[in-house]
Amino acid sequence: MIHGLGRDAEPIEYETGVLYENECMELGIQLRKRFTEDRDIERGTSIGFRIRLRSLG
Repeated sequence: MIHGLGRDAEPIEYETGVLYENECMELGIQLRKRFTEDRDIERGTSIGFRIRLRSLG
């Protein structure tokens, strides 16, 4: 969790995720929630997926 400046500041962004890995692959999912907005940054939620194959063959 990333907080803004100041003593009682609200969170700017929150991020969490889960990663599973073994000797052949990695699978992951990540969730990010933004609470602030600016000129180029909008408030919102995003989800990311990760698949990594370690060896083929």
